[in-house]
Amino acid sequence: MAMLTSLEKNGVEYDLKIADEIPIFNLGDMYHDSGNVYMYAKASADLSPYAVLMTAAVTDVDLVLDATTNTTFKGKLYGWESIIKASAPSWTPGYFKGWYGFVDAGTGAGQVFEVEDNSKDLLYLKAPIATAVAITDSDIMLFSPFNVAETTASTSVPVVGVANRAIDASVAPYFWMQTEGVAAVLNGAANATAGVYLTTGDDTAGTCAIAATTTGLEDANIVGVVILAGATNDAPVWVKLNIH
Repeated sequence: MAMLTSLEKNGVEYDLKIADEIPIFNLGDMYHDSGNVYMYAKASADLSPYAVLMTAAVTDVDLVLDATTNTTFKGKLYGWESIIKASAPSWTPGYFKGWYGFVDAGTGAGQVFEVEDNSKDLLYLKAPIATAVAITDSDIMLFSPFNVAETTASTSVPVVGVANRAIDASVAPYFWMQTEGVAAVLNGAANATAGVYLTTGDDTAGTCAIAATTTGLEDANIVGVVILAGATNDAPVWVKLNIH
């Protein structure tokens, strides 16, 4: 079976090998093909071909408040307890759609929420929060598992996928990252023979290292197992992905 190279949506066929300037599919959408699995994601910065990816840094928003009135947004009525307002609005409308949030300080601290959509100054939540936030002291953090970046050098971090091609985040940041199956993956060690496990933590961003058996595989952020090794370091090798 040939690898799937296009998908149809609303009667239009889209080339899956090309990154998108605007989101054509929903972030987190998945498709399966010949044992490989791909997920629609957004690059927060430029990505190298075959780079290993992690969730990008969270967005920290200081001093937020509840809206004081109910608001209709895109035809839906939101109660004031389902709206969080920025004290210094500067958001791109729709940017945080589908993101997750956490009240990390001040009034209402400890609450979690999901963002359904946003305007330039308001977050519209999928469900109301129980305790109102207050501009005097409440801070929130926002993140998306589908907003990705290359793994940090020399740091063991959880992996969310692999970039099959170079991505220019300033031009076309939306793309299909691979999460399961066989993929070419950047590896920092020339002696990564077939059968060894790769993990994050190499001294080059977006690149794997050989998992230390002394650490214990259960303690490592495993990317996958090498199927066919390369001859040089900082070059791609074929890997059976083991990303969870």
